[in-house]
Amino acid sequence: MAQTLPVSQVSPIRPINVGDDDVLLINGSLALVTSKSEPGAWWPVEAHVCHCPGATYRGHCRHLDAVREAEEMDRQSAEPVCSKCGIGPWTVRIGGTLFCGSCAPLPGTAEHRAAMMTGRQAERFLDARDARNLDWARGFLR
Repeated sequence: MAQTLPVSQVSPIRPINVGDDDVLLINGSLALVTSKSEPGAWWPVEAHVCHCPGATYRGHCRHLDAVREAEEMDRQSAEPVCSKCGIGPWTVRIGGTLFCGSCAPLPGTAEHRAAMMTGRQAERFLDARDARNLDWARGFLR
């Protein structure tokens, strides 16, 4: 039998429309799919296993197909975020690294040049820059 959930338990999660079904992706292993035979009820799909009569009888059901399609739609619609702050959509790609507008290094700066380099090159470049700055500061403070 399909499980009926109060609307307050499912409303914060945005439903994904897949054909005639609404799919709620709760977390990586749990999803809810609307029931056609019982309006207002949802079938839980846990770890890509459904216990509806169709899945029990045939070993596969439309709920499983709907969850897989909803997961793919969700993956495609996910926006990449800034690699520096991890917040907000990225707006600038520098040397394969994604930055938001406030985290993007200014052109001509050491951080901008480092972003254009590969990982180890950037580390050596920034270490050398910091060493030069430290030497300069030591000379200035004497």
